[in-house]
Amino acid sequence: MITRRHSLGKNDNYYKLLFILEKICSHHIKLLEVYCRSDQQLICYQCLLDEHKGHETVSVAAERIAKQRELGETFQQRIQGIKKDKNKVRKGAVKSIFTNMICSIEKRHSEVKKLIIARERAEGIHVEERLVRLEQEEVELRRRGNELEETEDHIHFLQTVQSLCVTPASEALPSTVDQHVSFEDVKKSVSGLKERLEDVLEEEMAKISGNYQLTLDPNTAHNKLYLSVGNRDVKWDQCQLLEYPDHPDRFTFYPQVPCREGLSGACYWEVHWDGDGSVCIAVSYKGISRKDRGSLFGKNDQSWCFICSDYSCTFYHNDK
Repeated sequence: MITRRHSLGKNDNYYKLLFILEKICSHHIKLLEVYCRSDQQLICYQCLLDEHKGHETVSVAAERIAKQRELGETFQQRIQGIKKDKNKVRKGAVKSIFTNMICSIEKRHSEVKKLIIARERAEGIHVEERLVRLEQEEVELRRRGNELEETEDHIHFLQTVQSLCVTPASEALPSTVDQHVSFEDVKKSVSGLKERLEDVLEEEMAKISGNYQLTLDPNTAHNKLYLSVGNRDVKWDQCQLLEYPDHPDRFTFYPQVPCREGLSGACYWEVHWDGDGSVCIAVSYKGISRKDRGSLFGKNDQSWCFICSDYSCTFYHNDK
């Protein structure tokens, strides 16, 4: 009987022999051509007639197809499981970020609320103190008034009246104007914080969703371009010049207008075009020139331009 333990020289023939022996039944010295599913092992046809008689068996080719299909399904299930785990991790991370952000906002809200309550209490105490002083002054004025009405001495009356006129109506009574202005400042600060937070949330949600609403920059628009309310649409009026204020970023040589938002990474644009004529959709660096002949989109190394008309579409970059 030939076994794998026979000592042969370490050469190519040795490894070839080992490769052949891996496919030979060690009991019957026959090729392993059958797979026994009952015992989960490779066997030869002689094994099928002896110890594996009556077992569920198939050819090695049929078993390979079945195992390959099973392995593919297993891999696919694992891949789907990994994707689900990745989504859970991402969702957990996003949830954690938003939870921390909400906690931070609630903390700031509590601090501002406490500050406002403290200012209100201080204001209330100040008002009460002022009311007490005014009431005391009122009582004092009434007392002096009664004394003047009852006196019969004309000289004393005139002297008392003169002293009353010299004395201020209310001495060193602090005003509440400063406190009122402080509350207005608080309201403005909170309102501004709310607007900035909404802008940040809108921008970040756009990044997460993958969609971003671009707006045209009125500070850059050529004076023959008319922007709609909201700066989402642009029209070219060849006959009329609009009175835009001077701005260093404004295009003055060609009727062009970029978007206000800067982009990075892989992006694509969805643009609605209607009307006659042609349209130019371009991407450019912010540093592109704006005031000379070299500022035309697609005609320099700072921009890429796609021009569409009713008859053709053309792409330009660096005048090529």
